[in-house]
Amino acid sequence: MQSSRKSVTSNGVKDSYQSSSAMTASEVQVQPPAFLEKQRWYQCGLHAVNNLLQRPVYAVEDFEAIARGVSAIVPGIRHKACLGLGCYGAEVVCAAVARQGLCVDTLNCKNTDVALRRLSGPNVVGLLLNEVESDRRWWQLWRSQRHWLAAVRRATETNSSAYWWIIDSQNCNGRPQKPLDTRALVSYIVQDMVECVVFIVERRNEL
Repeated sequence: MQSSRKSVTSNGVKDSYQSSSAMTASEVQVQPPAFLEKQRWYQCGLHAVNNLLQRPVYAVEDFEAIARGVSAIVPGIRHKACLGLGCYGAEVVCAAVARQGLCVDTLNCKNTDVALRRLSGPNVVGLLLNEVESDRRWWQLWRSQRHWLAAVRRATETNSSAYWWIIDSQNCNGRPQKPLDTRALVSYIVQDMVECVVFIVERRNEL
């Protein structure tokens, strides 16, 4: 699913991110994400999870099985499209992440101070982003109005700072093409994404 975003420059990134907040990978001296799973059908939720985890952990059959399990527990809500086409709901996507031993929670990025504090935690893996798309055609009205993508976090060796890559399975040019620092990421989510629901993914604390 391809989503509509607010106005961007010819580079696909707003002017506010074309500064020290958006740098090349060599400038920030951290290893950029190397794995990108591209869009197939309407399985953006599946692709977002694999892109977040940076490996092909799940296949369509796995997500279909998770969706059936969720539907058995929470009946009456559409958790996916028929015939394995995708359109997976948040319950399915979050359940898939939890199966990897990770914690998932919602994050209000409009509260900047709280968001920055949580995103700076040592256990943060990344974000799953679920935004509204407004450019559906009439023959697409049956499917979900939302699109999933991932934001992968990479910290420096001392964990003194972190940078984020936004990975869209559509590989849209409208996304930032350079890593963002944490403050720029929060600004992008709030200012550029459409009614975005943010899920923070963290490693569990070791006892």
